[in-house]
Order: sequence, then structure tokens, then C-alpha cells
Amino acid sequence: MKIIAFPFAGGNKYSFNFLKKYIAPYNIELIVLEYPGRGVRMKESLLESIDAVLEDAFENLKKEIDADDYLIYGHSMGALIGLLVCDKLKGASFKMPKRLLTTGRPLPHRRKREKTFHLGNEAFYGKIAALGGIPEQLLQEPALMDFYAPILKADFKAVEEYTPLETLDIGIPISVLYGDEELEKLKENTLVGAQEEITQETVLKKWEAQTSKVVSIRMLKGNHFFIYDHEQYIAEHIIQGFS
Repeated sequence: MKIIAFPFAGGNKYSFNFLKKYIAPYNIELIVLEYPGRGVRMKESLLESIDAVLEDAFENLKKEIDADDYLIYGHSMGALIGLLVCDKLKGASFKMPKRLLTTGRPLPHRRKREKTFHLGNEAFYGKIAALGGIPEQLLQEPALMDFYAPILKADFKAVEEYTPLETLDIGIPISVLYGDEELEKLKENTLVGAQEEITQETVLKKWEAQTSKVVSIRMLKGNHFFIYDHEQYIAEHIIQGFS
């Protein structure tokens, strides 16, 4: 069994290492597919569109599909890539994952009111620091900020300029976990229908539009990076996903 994971904006192959100690006893292999321009792929060009990231992710994902059962997991930007990859797998008649697990993306498709990727580094970091998950030492080290800014901005540009598809049918169950503080942030910076409020019911309805199978949602305490406060709970979701 294996779980194939897609990182958040600015993330890399080590972003989900916290899961390893929980899933190892169940012989579940964690495979994190790193995007170009970071980590072991540092020498490759950064990608600035979701379509480009998706194509890259799909080509690398195909190499990992074999006779073993697998799940797909993504956090934030990775949740969007995971969803789109599942749709692409289905369209190409590949073996499908048993489940899609998403965290940090209450709405599968989202249009932001305010874009940030074009801002100067100081203003850009000021905007994203509110999400949580950015180490304080990074914000205090100008050289590190300058180093990571192009990576983060490329990912943010891809997400912020993506035109959502709105509805899909990936044909597999979906589990959605998100932090309670995320809903408030979404209300502040998301374009939705004039009469539409963002509630837990909205989250469920939007994700149910992505599959003909069962969708489960759970709101946990925390900000956008609540995953680091609920490591074991997320691991348990992964384990249960194979049953």
C-alpha cells in the first residue's frame, strides 16, 4: 500500500514526514511527488501555471502506479493538484486511487478577491504569514526570504491565476479536512455567488460536486497549517482510507 502526496505552495518532499511514524507500522509507503524548482529538483525551472504543474505531476504519478492499492493526498495547492490528477487518471483509464484525501482546501475550486504573487517580497510575506506554517526563522532571515520567494510566488501565481473547472466526477470517495480558522479567511478573500455564504454546508456541497461517491468532511481546530497539530488524526484517516 502507498500514499502518494502533493505538497502545498512552497512545499517539498519532506513536507509530510510527520506522517511516517504513524503509517510505517501498517506497511504504508509515503511517496511525495516534488514539484520542479525545489529540493532534489532544484535545477529544474519553476512552473507558474496549474496546467503545467498538473502535467508534471501526472507524468511522475504514472511511474508510481502498480498493483498496490494507493491513496492520493494533498494539502492546499496540493489538494487541488490531487483532485485534478484524479480526474486526469480517470480520463486516461488508469488504475484509480481508493480515495482522495485533502487538507487545507475547504473549497475545491476558489477565486481569490486579492492576488499576492506580484507583490514585493516584504508585502508578499506579510500576506502569507497570516496563514501560519512559515517558520519564524525564515521571516527573520532576509537571505532565506529572498531564496524562497521565487518558489512561493511561482506556486501562488499558478493557484491565483487558475481558472476553476467548478465540477468534476473523479468517481472515488473524498475525505476533506480543514482548520476552523480557514473558513473566516475564505470569507474575507473568496469570490462566490452574490447570495452564497461560505459555511460547512458550502464546503460539503462544493466537494460533493467533484465525485459521484461519498464525501466526508471534518473541521479541526487550527489555521491553514492545522495538519501539524493533528498528525495522528490525519494518519488515521490515511489508514482507514485503505479499508
